[in-house]
Amino acid sequence: IKGRNWAWSVTFNSGYAEKVGAFRDLINVLGSSNDDPKALLAEQRQIYDAATKKRLELSEDLTQANNSLDNAQREYEKIKNEYATQKVPLLDDAKFRWSKLSSLQRFSLYVIGPLPVCICFLSPLAILTGHLVKDKALMIVMFGIVYLIALFYAYFNKFRSC
Repeated sequence: IKGRNWAWSVTFNSGYAEKVGAFRDLINVLGSSNDDPKALLAEQRQIYDAATKKRLELSEDLTQANNSLDNAQREYEKIKNEYATQKVPLLDDAKFRWSKLSSLQRFSLYVIGPLPVCICFLSPLAILTGHLVKDKALMIVMFGIVYLIALFYAYFNKFRSC
């Protein structure tokens, strides 16, 4: 390997010929440069210092963003808990929820909603008066109870997720 005012020689196994050749070319390119090494080092140090400063700024920005996110999540949880524990009269809550439904959902509730509820409340009366056979009435009552449980679950599940 030759450079200005110097030469270097080393012996390697032929298996390393390609790697040694690439290393030789790199040394020759850098050795034949007319640039001042101290100026190149100063330039690289400035680039390094600028990158370090930028990394610190971004790290501080990330910390501030994480703190803001944590504060927002705590505020959201606080407001959600206040809403969940708020005592809203059942009728007002039902009116509010009704106003948020689409027309298709309202129609579905008109058609499907009152029928099972009426069955659930009227079937014990029908059993007591003897108008229904107890076997069929028991199935109707069970259906009404399951339906009411599903309604209450949907209502309170929706209430907690708001």
